[in-house]
Amino acid sequence: MYSAKDIEELNAKNIEYPDGSMHTLYEAEQQQRAFERKIRATKRTLATCDEALNNLSDEELLQKLEKIFSHYSSKLKRQESELNSFCKRTGLLPDCSRQQAYGFGRSTAQKAVWKNKKAVANSAEKSIIKTIIKSVKFPDNCNYLLKSETNFGKYNESELSADILKAINGAIEKRLSENDDFIFDEIKIAKFPIGNKSVFITNYETGVHPKTQLYLNRDYFLNVTLDEFNAACLNYYDSGWWQSENIEDLVNHEIMHACINYYNSFEKTEQLYQFLNEDTRVKGFCKLVDNILMSFLMRCMLL
Repeated sequence: MYSAKDIEELNAKNIEYPDGSMHTLYEAEQQQRAFERKIRATKRTLATCDEALNNLSDEELLQKLEKIFSHYSSKLKRQESELNSFCKRTGLLPDCSRQQAYGFGRSTAQKAVWKNKKAVANSAEKSIIKTIIKSVKFPDNCNYLLKSETNFGKYNESELSADILKAINGAIEKRLSENDDFIFDEIKIAKFPIGNKSVFITNYETGVHPKTQLYLNRDYFLNVTLDEFNAACLNYYDSGWWQSENIEDLVNHEIMHACINYYNSFEKTEQLYQFLNEDTRVKGFCKLVDNILMSFLMRCMLL
């Protein structure tokens, strides 16, 4: 029997999460178990993928598997970092035994560590643009652009039209009000490589903390008014060079790229499979899919 004091202690929200919210010890332990389940699931995927890499000879499938293995290596690193941060903040002790997965041995673990390091290094080396760091005053009511402190960095307000910022912000917020199915983690003015005539570039940065970045080519946006920009855009459209008539059309085109990043096909398919597999009313897809999960997921990715 629990005393009133015992019950009070059990219900006390005295455990602080990394986001500052307060929870009971039971809630914190259940959250830790959830982190551990995700890590085990990722390790099982890596183990299966590694086994397939060691036995397949089809070059196309091997290349796909290499990408999948790299993706989940970064995902595992991120999950382990999140769990460690959670345990450190809450004072809970990590339980390595709950993070083990069948087939995920030292060899696969070392490959995953190496793949993650390579992904981080490649992400830094293959940066296609250089951002401009200056200072600017944001126009009022640009709520989306102001969501992230990294958005636009800092600029000189005389170089970047407030009307252009409002137009970009308005196009993004209009699309989000219709369907919240994408995100730009960073929006920046950038110096594009010589010869690159793109107005925007939507870039998906992989690694420990993946993010979708929208870059604006400074050659089109600096020291130009919104009317001048739209007039040039319409001119390119009439000549058949561009498919967009104005800045809103251009932004919506980039939003489609962001949607593709948001709905990462392999990961979303895996999440759907795991959800259905854990639903007692469904019990997975079918016996065939359950027995050849990696093959099924790879085929989905190839669609």
